[in-house]
Amino acid sequence: MRILVLVCALMVLSSCVNTAQRVYVPLNTMPYAIDTATIVVYYPATVKQGPLQRFELMVDGANVGDVIAEQPLRFSLKPGNHVLQAKIPGVLSKQYRLDLQGGLVYFFKLRRKYGTFVDQVHLDATPLIEGYSIISHRPEFH
Repeated sequence: MRILVLVCALMVLSSCVNTAQRVYVPLNTMPYAIDTATIVVYYPATVKQGPLQRFELMVDGANVGDVIAEQPLRFSLKPGNHVLQAKIPGVLSKQYRLDLQGGLVYFFKLRRKYGTFVDQVHLDATPLIEGYSIISHRPEFH
């Protein structure tokens, strides 16, 4: 009986391992237009940070889309002041006030910071990045 349980456990574990593959996620670095600001939000997930995590992205209080490790979010905004915030249920998220200029591309990296009592979602402004590699656990992106 123990051998049967061990064999079943190994089969389940080996099927889980086979579903993960390294994937390169390219980022489009070109602006949409000269009169709008282009925003790129990406999530280079690590195993610790939950590669299956989905972030809801809010701009000025309105949902503009979701970000997952395999699919960064790219959108344009009018130049000027905006509030950017990433949310996941049950996690504290900070609002970021931005003053955007037209014709520029702004990159933000999402990360989840694990705390003793409270987890937090952070958006870090980054310099130009053309892409990143992750270990994807979603077969549709392999």
